[in-house]
Amino acid sequence: MMTDSKQIAVTLTHNAECVGLLLRKKHNISVIGRVMYEALVKAAQNGAGVDDVLMRLPVDILVAPREFAEVICQAAVYRTEMANLNAEMLGKPQNKSGETPPNGYAKTAGKPQNNSCNSPRPDNTETAEEAFRKRTFLIMQDIHQKDCVHLCYDKTIIAALHTPHGIFLGTNGIKKQPAQHICPRKGQSINQGYEKCVEQCQQPSHAELAALLKYKARVHEPDFENSWMEVYGAKEVCYHCKTTLELVGIQRIILKPLKQLGEIHDYQ
Repeated sequence: MMTDSKQIAVTLTHNAECVGLLLRKKHNISVIGRVMYEALVKAAQNGAGVDDVLMRLPVDILVAPREFAEVICQAAVYRTEMANLNAEMLGKPQNKSGETPPNGYAKTAGKPQNNSCNSPRPDNTETAEEAFRKRTFLIMQDIHQKDCVHLCYDKTIIAALHTPHGIFLGTNGIKKQPAQHICPRKGQSINQGYEKCVEQCQQPSHAELAALLKYKARVHEPDFENSWMEVYGAKEVCYHCKTTLELVGIQRIILKPLKQLGEIHDYQ
């Protein structure tokens, strides 16, 4: 096992690139102002690419302007992803009658509707559902930042490897944003076109293998045979990942919706 000092050194080295990126981002936002930053993120959400954003930036006074334009576009992708996930988790209100009760009165009971649930709670406390949804978002953001990767442009997948030494998370994040911000595998099915993920997006690995490699790197004698995995956001595990997991001794793999990620605690 590594000593505490060595573990700290490994962590600092691993996060050096992320820290630099965050500092440059903070500096550039302070230069252009939060209002302009939000406007550019909105433009990226509406289809503006890296070059379009770059043309609107005062490049002469920014640090690494192209990198900053890529950060803005990634923020747009992240916010869209979060909005979609939020909509999926909240669902849509059901109106089985197909009618809107007039003046807030219930048609069946003839009494005013109690709309207090739509008003801010006096104590500003979160419901259990809101807290769970928020935790899901925070875990997604945290694991991508720690692994120094962007969200995949196809779908976000998080793998949780449960071991005797703790829970190790892996993501299918990418190091480089694809051209035109379009997934190079668009239209292809599982087990097809993964070489494009590596060549064009510089994807380190799939989420399942990322969790596996993280466990192997941080634990001197990993115990794979007594470990099992949950995969959030995937409908199926690709052939290569499934075969690799079986070869090292992991037989139990459970697929779950990404919105359930908030159930994970004390991960690495």
